[in-house]
Amino acid sequence: MRWAALALAAVARAVVTQPKPTVTPPAPAVAPRTGKLGEFDFDKLAPYEQLRGEFDREKILGFMAERPLVVAKRLGVVASTFKRTRDAWEADEATAPERRTRGGMLRDAIASLGPVSVKVGQTLSQRPDLVGEEACEALKALQTRNAAFSNEAAFAYMADEFGLEHPGLLAPGIREPAAVASLGQVYRGATHGGQDVAVKVQRPDALRTVAVDYTCFAVVWALVEKWWAWKRGAAFDNGDIGEVVDTVADGIFDELNYDLEAVNAAEFKQSLDFLGFVDVPTFLPELSTSRVLTTEWIPGQEKRAKFPTSKAPISAACTASLVLTGFVHADPHEGNLMLQDDGKVVFLDFGLMSRVDGDIMESFATGIRACLAEDYATLAFVFQKVGAMAATEGGSSRFGALAEVLNGKLSKRWKMFTPPYCLLLIRTFLTLEGIAAQVDPDFNIYEMSLPWALRRSLAPTSPQGVATLRGSL
Repeated sequence: MRWAALALAAVARAVVTQPKPTVTPPAPAVAPRTGKLGEFDFDKLAPYEQLRGEFDREKILGFMAERPLVVAKRLGVVASTFKRTRDAWEADEATAPERRTRGGMLRDAIASLGPVSVKVGQTLSQRPDLVGEEACEALKALQTRNAAFSNEAAFAYMADEFGLEHPGLLAPGIREPAAVASLGQVYRGATHGGQDVAVKVQRPDALRTVAVDYTCFAVVWALVEKWWAWKRGAAFDNGDIGEVVDTVADGIFDELNYDLEAVNAAEFKQSLDFLGFVDVPTFLPELSTSRVLTTEWIPGQEKRAKFPTSKAPISAACTASLVLTGFVHADPHEGNLMLQDDGKVVFLDFGLMSRVDGDIMESFATGIRACLAEDYATLAFVFQKVGAMAATEGGSSRFGALAEVLNGKLSKRWKMFTPPYCLLLIRTFLTLEGIAAQVDPDFNIYEMSLPWALRRSLAPTSPQGVATLRGSL
């Protein structure tokens, strides 16, 4: 597997990342469990614990460079799973719709590939316009019904973290998880004082899986870049895909730190308190660690049951985050949203969040207004401001000519790319728009965002935004 080691060496380069505005709480030092338990070999998982904490590209790639066979094997598994699933999907095409089994096969295949693939599948489950109704319905199960890991391993993790056996925390008679997500599973339990709680336990192999999958993406992209340079005679020039991969990995590594999730939940609620209808579960810090998280149990129902009445507040909360508060829930699928009897929307799972700078929020607000007004010259200018295209090409302005193209049809010669910071935001709004469109085909997320866009435009925080407002008065 010499090629795998060479590819790993090729991608072991430093990248410049923007510092996070908040400091990630350090993960507590927990002695790694050893031996085998359930389906996990903790002796093999223990070395990966040194990667826990903030995402560190160089550290991960250096660590995995010493394990090229692990990377090569994973690449083989992904390739064979993709081919097997594609062949089965095509073979089932001639079967009567009511007898098809390919939807379940697709779901199981994606679930088997781990957290990164599940995140993609969850997003696609809200977009029947992209993957079709059949695939969409099959993938919805990835929101709360992934493949569970053994209760034996979950309870052992609790015992490791809290120093007590699971009956001391969980209510008698409850032995199966209430929900299974990509990185962990949730049990309904009770404290000694009788409070109903939700206990989220991280998959023992989550850190290893994320590290290996990230390395696979990095290796594949490094090889693609080399092929591109050889085939085209020039470097790839339509955005830094490597930085996009790093951004996704950074977000998932944050999800692995449950201490940070508790901090995120408190900040998210505070940022949207002005709406009056957004709530989050209360966290129990005395029963939480970096790998086990305990919150109050929220009685309610998944939002989909009352979506026609809850669509507006959910959309309002998400769009207000984008252009007003700058702290966005990046994983708002149906399994992470609940509607209480009093009409409040409860957001769950705050591991994957995204921050938006003030000047970017103002550009988004301007872009929303320009899109609704069909002001393509301004919209093209916004593309430049948010980093979706370069300002000039060949010494001449690009956005002026692009505005003309937007009035007709986009041409391939206009190099548009997605800035890495936008990736999680796109996931948020692809999901939100997809959920809404299934109930209301005429739902327009830009119209829903307009009040917040106007509010942001009238209360700018950046020097350029202030200057723009003064110039328009």
